[in-house]
Amino acid sequence: MLVIMTGFNGCAYGGIATAAHSYVLEFFPRHSRGRAGAVLSSFLTLENLYNSAIALPLLPYPFYYAIGSIYFTSWRLYILISAIPALLSFCTLLFMPNSIRFVLAKNDKKAFRDVLNKIDQINSCFSTSRTSHDKVLYSKITTLDLQQNDIHSKIRKEERRNFADDIRELMKQPWRRRFILLSIVWIGYSIADHGFTIWLPTVMASYEGGKTCWHGYNKTENIPWNTTHLYNGVNSDCKSGDSLKAIILDILIGNLFSLPVTIFCFLLINRVGRKVLYIILTSISGFCILMILLLDNRLSVMIIACIFTAITTNAWIPCKIWTTELFHTKFRSTVVGILFVIGYSGLIVGLILFAKLYYINCIATYTIFASLGLLSIIAALFLPDTSNSDIR
Repeated sequence: MLVIMTGFNGCAYGGIATAAHSYVLEFFPRHSRGRAGAVLSSFLTLENLYNSAIALPLLPYPFYYAIGSIYFTSWRLYILISAIPALLSFCTLLFMPNSIRFVLAKNDKKAFRDVLNKIDQINSCFSTSRTSHDKVLYSKITTLDLQQNDIHSKIRKEERRNFADDIRELMKQPWRRRFILLSIVWIGYSIADHGFTIWLPTVMASYEGGKTCWHGYNKTENIPWNTTHLYNGVNSDCKSGDSLKAIILDILIGNLFSLPVTIFCFLLINRVGRKVLYIILTSISGFCILMILLLDNRLSVMIIACIFTAITTNAWIPCKIWTTELFHTKFRSTVVGILFVIGYSGLIVGLILFAKLYYINCIATYTIFASLGLLSIIAALFLPDTSNSDIR
């Protein structure tokens, strides 16, 4: 059941992640586009903060309540409460209009009117009364450079567009070069970020238990996970009570530090540009991984883990906005979807790589993850910035 539900969750997340940034950015003009995308991406920071905040009072204090053959535990309560924001977002999306830029790209005049009407209803608290504002909007629609006699044939042509057409467009320049470079950016940073972030509690638990990577090295501390399990009877890195509370508190502090960084990204996304901001944040993330290796003691790791958590999530703000703006409206969501698949594949590779390598050679683990972040930065250097560009 866990495997099945995880698969459904992955499919749902992939669909949302593919469409969300394209949907938001296509609503806004050039001067507002970056900040709108930053606000959208900031909810990832708020999600992490929300999850760690509810974990603090729940997970360190386990309970078991039998409901038939099912044991309702603190972990299950945590998962139920974590699902509330997703349910709220689903209800909100039911009342949102289609992308205005997308219907324009399809030359669908009727859908364009429907979108404007829906936006006006939302802005006027769902009021359907006709105002002078409506008349101005509809008069501007009639001035669009769309020939009424040609509109239906154009729509039929767009309706016949499929995934293969998007791929053919993508293989043309400059889209192909951008796609290849962004693929390197996404897979490199996904492995370095997600692969390391998900295992970060394990790293912190290891140092919390008195282990180090290379200071005071001995052979029993750098052996495979399953061997550790056999030696100790149980996994020595499983924490509960005060130990688990201390780890969750460190993660919560890191997520709290994410908020000022998120505000920083919001203020600078248009000033310094998506490209420069992404390179700066990714460089700091990679540097934090190396500092964990170099300092290699409990207090330093806890401090650096807080900084890493604050920085690494926010690096996705310029990355996702930048990715969305680099492609044409007609196939933007398709390309973003492919890149999310690539990034998700990188996440899986990162999880497996860390699990297989960390207890064998933690020095190599830290070095590889930091190097992949560097690879992402190098690929980003060859992409154009889109901060002051109109999207097509």
